Amino acid sequence: MQSNKGFVVSRVLAFVVVMLCSLWNAPTLQAFNPQPDPPACSMIGMTQDQMARFGVACSAATIHELPPDPCRGTLTFADRYGDTLKETRYDLQPGQGAFLDLNPDEVKWGNGIRIELQPVIAPLSGRSLPAVQLLNLKTAKTETFAGPISFRTSLIDNAH
Repeated sequence: MQSNKGFVVSRVLAFVVVMLCSLWNAPTLQAFNPQPDPPACSMIGMTQDQMARFGVACSAATIHELPPDPCRGTLTFADRYGDTLKETRYDLQPGQGAFLDLNPDEVKWGNGIRIELQPVIAPLSGRSLPAVQLLNLKTAKTETFAGPISFRTSLIDNAH
C-alpha cells in the first residue's frame, strides 16, 4: 500500500513539474482593443485667412494620490485623405504646454478657398489634454475652439 501511495505521489509531482515547465515558456496573452481611441477631433474647416493651432497641455493634476507623469507624443495635422500636412513631437513636464501651427502658406489650396483638416494626437505617456483653434490672421482672434476632452469627475481629486 505504501509503495502504491509513493508511486501516485511521484506521478503527481512529475505532472506538476511538467505543467510548470510548459507554463514557463507559454506565450503571454495581451488585450486587444477592437475600437481604438478616436483622433483628437473631428474634421475642422480652415480658410485662407485663418491659421490652425493644435495645442496640448500636460496635466499637472494629482489623481487618486498618483503624481502626474511627463507627457510625450505626436501632434499631426492631416488632410481629408489622411495625408500628413504637418507634424511635431512633444515632450512635456506636468504643467507645460506645446502647440503646432498650420499657416495658410503651408497648404495646397487647389481651386478651393477652404480645406478640411484632421487634427490627430498620438499620446505615448502622461495625461495629454489637446485642443484646436482657428485664428483669424487679420484680427488675431480665435474664431473656432474645439476642446475634445470631457473630464471624468471621478478621476479628479476630491470628486465624489
